[in-house]
Amino acid sequence: MTTGLFIGRFAPAHKGHINAIMRMLNTYDRIIIGLGSCYDVGSRRAPLLAIFREKMLLLSILEMGGDLSKVTICHIPDY
Repeated sequence: MTTGLFIGRFAPAHKGHINAIMRMLNTYDRIIIGLGSCYDVGSRRAPLLAIFREKMLLLSILEMGGDLSKVTICHIPDY
């Protein structure tokens, strides 16, 4: 089983992010999306709550016909 890892803030997610994720879904058996700055909110770097960014990613993947059973999202705090 192959696993791909894609890390970003996705603040907000854009077509380039979604296209990269879709390519990864076609290449790997599963992918892990590392959602950075998950505890940072209201800043210039992370204007949206991590849960909103996660939902935007999942809905965009679903809308593009992606298989969500192959996707895991992990929240990554800044250190």
